[in-house]
Amino acid sequence: MTNLLSFHPEIVLTLLVFSVATAVQFGPWVGRRWPYRAMYLRTIAGVIIGLPVVAYILITPEVAFADYGVLFSNPVDTVLLAAGFSAALMLGSWVASKRSKDPLAPSPHPVHEWSTLMLWRGMVSWVVYLVPYEFVLRGFFLMYCSSIMPDVWAISLNVALYALAHLPKNFRETVLSVPFGVLLCLITLHTGNIWAAVAVHLALALTNDYLFYQAALKQKN
Repeated sequence: MTNLLSFHPEIVLTLLVFSVATAVQFGPWVGRRWPYRAMYLRTIAGVIIGLPVVAYILITPEVAFADYGVLFSNPVDTVLLAAGFSAALMLGSWVASKRSKDPLAPSPHPVHEWSTLMLWRGMVSWVVYLVPYEFVLRGFFLMYCSSIMPDVWAISLNVALYALAHLPKNFRETVLSVPFGVLLCLITLHTGNIWAAVAVHLALALTNDYLFYQAALKQKN
């Protein structure tokens, strides 16, 4: 196990990009409303998270993208885990939406912003956000930590950062992010790649947006 007291640029860089991205999404200016604010801030945050890490890997000769899960390892388990957990979470979101008295309450957009065009734009913004998000958090950060410390420590550190990133939203999302974060970490370490985690996270986010869209249409009508 590597000396944990030595300098680890991967850890420092991850903490830095997530701190800046969280500040961009939930800073004091967020109270000012402008159309589609959450979607635009989400897109900017994705670039902030991903670009510096990509640059670091490109300029560091001794590391490669494959070291951080950007490869097609263990394809059968990757597809099965992605499909199984995506289906379960999509079903769970649908059931929760049907049971909720106000299914639009968690939506980052007010009812008047939801439209078919907004739904498609939101899907693109989620891809731009979550692909680098999972690459950095579950690939770059988790796999590096797993190489220098026991997996249980690496997962704990990863989930702690993931929960802290949700703290500005609300307490419920912060609590729910813990088991979800553990699940994505275990999937990533088992498959050796980030793609199942990317697929599961995207499936959850896109399903929620679609359910918000459907609820908004009902309110408008």
